[in-house]
Amino acid sequence: MILPRNPRLDLLKGRLERSVQLGLLALGVAQRIRMLAMMLDPIAVSGEELGGALGVSRAAVHKHVSVLRTAGFAVESQRGYGYRLREMPELPAPELVALLLLADPRMPGPDEPGFLGLPYHHHARVDSTNDICRSLAEAQAPSGTVVAAEDQLQGRGRLDRVWHSLAGRDLTFSVILRPNVAPVEVGRLVLAVANGVALCLAEDVGLGRAIGLKWPNDVLINGDKACGILLEASIDMDRVRWVVVGIGINTNSRSADLLGGIETPPGKEPPISLHDAVGSRVSRSALLVSLLARLSVSLRQLSSRPESVVEQYEAFDTLRGRGIYLTSGYGGRRMGQGIADGVESDGSLRVRGTHGQIDVFGAGEVTVVPAEKA
Repeated sequence: MILPRNPRLDLLKGRLERSVQLGLLALGVAQRIRMLAMMLDPIAVSGEELGGALGVSRAAVHKHVSVLRTAGFAVESQRGYGYRLREMPELPAPELVALLLLADPRMPGPDEPGFLGLPYHHHARVDSTNDICRSLAEAQAPSGTVVAAEDQLQGRGRLDRVWHSLAGRDLTFSVILRPNVAPVEVGRLVLAVANGVALCLAEDVGLGRAIGLKWPNDVLINGDKACGILLEASIDMDRVRWVVVGIGINTNSRSADLLGGIETPPGKEPPISLHDAVGSRVSRSALLVSLLARLSVSLRQLSSRPESVVEQYEAFDTLRGRGIYLTSGYGGRRMGQGIADGVESDGSLRVRGTHGQIDVFGAGEVTVVPAEKA
């Protein structure tokens, strides 16, 4: 199980207050988050102490505790001593995600460039988190808004493929970005997002060199697919209005369940879950916050040192030097074939053809040719 990276509770109070002021967080949610932070201490905290810190009555404290218990927080009450938090919920509840997010020193403050994660919308069941984010983006929701769901009925990946996830086990979410990039730079944005996910799984989950990237943004563990990323954007002639990044990670499902009895086609990667890779359950809340923190760092890197995005991507590139062919979609029109030769500065894929020429592709479905046929 991965845990939060050294949460800085000293950051929490100021960031909570600023989040409420900016309209990113409801006051009641912010009060419950402060209560949770106080109840992390193994010594029980009295209702009077909690009420004094929040500026509310003991009756209001009792109501907040009831809300937390309904959300899955195991809050113990001891007569004459007070309240103590015994266990966090498994689901990425708003109070837990916001607590971990605002106490993460890697994440900028809510009023600083690069902040991601609030407002945070958590749903039991949706058709598609990307569809909800697209509507919110058109309604002028701020950059950094996140929509997560326990169950996604019509999840999709690149080229209109279906994305399968298991309810209550896997992590599916989307985030709204309003990046200051030109339309021609969106390809590099795709690489920056893939880098953030890869770094999270390699360093925070601890999978290290097992993590690889298959162009443009499939995330692999020892060659098997653990994560899919879908970017959808609204683009004018000279600007990007918004980008919705949808991320689905096989988290606590089992690989056999994800296959559903269907055989993986030749040249494609079978699914794998983080649970199967690390051998234990992964906290989806901590994973979500680590992903957002890594994405924030990667996107700020895109703004300050755009050339470094390609350098970082190439460190994870699993295609370079391998025989591949590209189609317009799985089973679609053949577009080109050859040896993968890295990526261009704009995020396009380079392919060295049979006569040594370099062809460049900005889109397409990549299939790896088995070594004996390459």
